[in-house]
Amino acid sequence: MTPRDTNDSRVEPALLIAGLLGALVLVAAAGYFLYATTARSAAVARHDAALAEVEEVRSVAALDQGILSGELAGGDVLMLPEYGPVRHRVELERLARRYATESEAFAAPLDEPGTPLVIEGRVVDTDGAPLAGAQVYAYQTDAHGWYGVERSDDEANARLWSFCTTDADGAFRIQTIRPGHYAHDPSVPAHVHFDARAEGFGRPAGSGPPSLFFEGDPMLDDAQRAEIASDGATIAAVTVDGDGVERCSIELRLARTTTRTTPRPAEATGE
Repeated sequence: MTPRDTNDSRVEPALLIAGLLGALVLVAAAGYFLYATTARSAAVARHDAALAEVEEVRSVAALDQGILSGELAGGDVLMLPEYGPVRHRVELERLARRYATESEAFAAPLDEPGTPLVIEGRVVDTDGAPLAGAQVYAYQTDAHGWYGVERSDDEANARLWSFCTTDADGAFRIQTIRPGHYAHDPSVPAHVHFDARAEGFGRPAGSGPPSLFFEGDPMLDDAQRAEIASDGATIAAVTVDGDGVERCSIELRLARTTTRTTPRPAEATGE
């Protein structure tokens, strides 16, 4: 073998190794570029989400100031469509609870898709006497069976909800839309959840959280009716008025949890 042949045999492996190293460098560079691009996209998404959250919180704060200044009524917070995008914010829920002084409330904004529904209700004690000043909370799914925003089952942060306070007759009124069956389980009858609170009163022993179901719901079979009855929930008859608005009613009962042992001044003096 000539010296030239020897040199050629040494060059070929070196070129091969150099080519492999070059390919590895290119792969590593491409991988880093992909990682950097993905990481940047994720960072941008987090930044945008943080900005959106800040804007939502600022929007709720602006609502608070508007109510305090008298520019807005407390009921406007849940009624007007422009406030719909922040209905899932816990800050808005706290604000609505604080200003829930009226007996009528909106669980859905005016532009919410679905069949309009009006729920007339009363809060009474176990003897049937009306409880004035009780606070009523209601929440539900939308017409498609979703609780949260962006078609989610986030029941803890339901988008359609309301607070109101009963009048002297223990009455309240909620305007909303007919809820849909659960999107993830259509076999569950459509319903609205309630919670009523009054000073010195609580949920009667042995009763579950009150809910309102609708007579005529095709998912209401005998088994469902028995379960609803055992929970102390309500199956309400539904009427429809000339404008296509559905109407139903519910009675929420609370039991006294405290007993007065000292008479009030008026009782002590016989006045």
